[in-house]
Amino acid sequence: MIRKICFDKDSFANVVWAKKYKANGNEYFNRMKPTFDGGHIAVGTVTNTGTAARDLWLVKTNDTGKVVWSKRLGFNTANGEIGQDVIQQTDSSYAFIGKTNFYGSLTDGMIGVVSANGTAQWIRQFSYNSGDEGYSLVQSGETLVAAKNSLLNVYKINGSRLTVQPGRFIQHQLVVM
Repeated sequence: MIRKICFDKDSFANVVWAKKYKANGNEYFNRMKPTFDGGHIAVGTVTNTGTAARDLWLVKTNDTGKVVWSKRLGFNTANGEIGQDVIQQTDSSYAFIGKTNFYGSLTDGMIGVVSANGTAQWIRQFSYNSGDEGYSLVQSGETLVAAKNSLLNVYKINGSRLTVQPGRFIQHQLVVM
């Protein structure tokens, strides 16, 4: 977990910049990764002040750590959403994965894509009320490989349609593409 303070270092480990990010609540990042333009994309969670409602939180920065855009995403559930991983896709959009809690007892996975400027393209829930949580993503061509609790699922992206590829479940193995 990355608490709201992020920094970048040069090849000699000198701090180039350090920033604190705020979204008017209790917020944190789970992952922060470099982007094609020299900036960073971060994913995490923000909790609304005075309530327990959480949203998945994406923050795009430029190469000096200045916020380019910030986006809160979710399904407006009582128990909220948590962002776990984000990747920049080959078309410069960002795919993210995390967990949501519709039912209050078991979590479900959530996966989605936002454009390069942060506009939501699509968001989907998966593994309904099964206790599955999305943890990480890898892109291979038009396919997103999404890791969850104990299985790797292969999701085929076709526009906003998300389908699980039949017979492509791999338990407790490393997938090399």
